[in-house]
Amino acid sequence: MCCFGGDDDDDDDDGSGFYYPCYDHHSLDIFQGTDWSEFCHNLSNNTTLKRLAMVNQCDVDTRTFNRLGAVWRDSPNQVKIEFLELERFSISSQLFDDLCHNRYITTLILTESTLEYSLMPSFSNMLSINNTIKTLSIAANRIGSTGCKDLAMAFKANKSITVLDITENEFENDVIDELFTSLLVNDTVEYLVLDQKNCTPDHPYFTLSKSLKQYFYMNTHYSPPNFSIDGDDGNNTSLSVYSPKGV
Repeated sequence: MCCFGGDDDDDDDDGSGFYYPCYDHHSLDIFQGTDWSEFCHNLSNNTTLKRLAMVNQCDVDTRTFNRLGAVWRDSPNQVKIEFLELERFSISSQLFDDLCHNRYITTLILTESTLEYSLMPSFSNMLSINNTIKTLSIAANRIGSTGCKDLAMAFKANKSITVLDITENEFENDVIDELFTSLLVNDTVEYLVLDQKNCTPDHPYFTLSKSLKQYFYMNTHYSPPNFSIDGDDGNNTSLSVYSPKGV
């Protein structure tokens, strides 16, 4: 089901787990109307919704609806969403400014080019302030090594995240070592998912961390752990699972 109202037929699936753009919608047809504004208005007044997951399967330009951040800005103590997932969305830094002091979201999933490199300073600032988010996935955003440095600075301050997925972000090994070192500062991460090329178990983090219970690395094309379902992800054959020494 397209999150903008259209259906994706089975024929659109090429077998890789990704959908071709459905071409059923034109961005002007969507964003010139009032549907999105009305949706965000209703969302800001909702007090019961706990989980919100939106996927841009149409690949339309979503930068025109930065109204999403206002959902939390307008009603910071009313919207009680605990699980937020955005896939293939173009968002603005304002969303992270609005989530800095959010007290409800415990799972945040921003994947497949939702988190652009230009957003890393505001995103990292949010991570350094927010102490509610416990599960974070930023898989397949390809934010690069400079973005990894921003992330490392954030984890020197963050004290809440226990599950972290950083796969497919094109991190160089020398830079991801900085991230591992920063994870030791507050040492809260219990489960870590990373690319096989970035798996360097000789780094002191993997022996000195007292919190890390297991780490996983991707050994096939992106197929992330299913954070949308409670419980472990034992059926995901693209993951190799390891326990740190001494655990």
